[in-house]
Amino acid sequence: YLLRDNFKLIEFLSKNSDYSSWLMNELSKFPYLFDELIYEKLDESVIKEKYSNLLSFLLKKENFFESLNLLADFKISCVLISTISLLENKISINEYSNLLSLTADSIVKISFKLSCHHNNFFPDKLNLVAFGRYGSKEMGPNSDLDLLFLCEDNFFESNKYYPLIKTFTNILSTITHFGKLYKVDFRLRPNGDQGFLLSNFNSFLKYHDSSAFWEKLVFTRSRIIIGNKDFKNSFNETIKNIVFNLVKVTNLSQEILSIRNKIINHFKGKSLLRKSEGSMIDIEFLSQYLLLKNIDSLKNSNFEIPLSVDFILLKLLDKHVDHFDLKKVNDYYKKFRILELKKSIYPENKLIQLENEALSMKNKVLFLFNKYISC
Repeated sequence: YLLRDNFKLIEFLSKNSDYSSWLMNELSKFPYLFDELIYEKLDESVIKEKYSNLLSFLLKKENFFESLNLLADFKISCVLISTISLLENKISINEYSNLLSLTADSIVKISFKLSCHHNNFFPDKLNLVAFGRYGSKEMGPNSDLDLLFLCEDNFFESNKYYPLIKTFTNILSTITHFGKLYKVDFRLRPNGDQGFLLSNFNSFLKYHDSSAFWEKLVFTRSRIIIGNKDFKNSFNETIKNIVFNLVKVTNLSQEILSIRNKIINHFKGKSLLRKSEGSMIDIEFLSQYLLLKNIDSLKNSNFEIPLSVDFILLKLLDKHVDHFDLKKVNDYYKKFRILELKKSIYPENKLIQLENEALSMKNKVLFLFNKYISC
């Protein structure tokens, strides 16, 4: 049906045989995306306009849970068009990740506003922090949302927030016609899975006075998604101080290696591109190691958290570490992220080629990782 009268689609698919079966499958499920795919250019302004229109519409619905399919439609549309734009070399991998992150921001903010509306509670001291690849705007097509709620009230007052937070998590985990909106991970809260979903900011800071090295390290990729301006400024300054103090650990390289090895062993054989030796995890840890190793000389630098791999390697460290090595590592990180996307949509007969390409890069990344971090 789609192909019968749509010559532009035929032409489009004939140029993109590597992922034509995936694309046709997506369009058969969501045929309304065809016009957007062919005619619409997606950028930050388009996402922001869609966000405003969707929020306004959903806030008028008496039972917004019945309309959550529209949130899923919004995500599917933005992700599909962004993905095709990347595969067509119309945008870079960093622009792609930024569009995915902005899409996630929009859905998170809508979910939060709907939760406030549903509970008739509009707090000004409840803040939401993102971590990991979502926090640093380096998202891939299947990235989780690592989140943490922080309140500025006294701890004994925090119970008033729980109905709102429950509604928020229910929205993101509700099964729509197209599955869950996102997989949400709150494990980075104090005390991990055993801790409360909500933390008081002062208690949070007290916890991190004596928290493990790895718990502090995640702050290099943290940012406020929802929060008032004063809290955002206070949070950013506090986090920068925590990051600057990380260099005081006795043996930085051993701390980094210990965390990295635990993660690799946990995911052994399960995550070729993300969490195996020489993959993206080694590039992420190498960039953080080099950041902390040179932190004293960066204290006067005017930078803000979160710190992406690209920003650390090409902006902060350019004058402190071999430029050629930094550029190579950053290029490998970009290529791994593109391979991560291709692996999720290419046919099986192309996967061996992708794996061989990944293996070649992994050996080069591992060489550079060992060059700077003593094993």
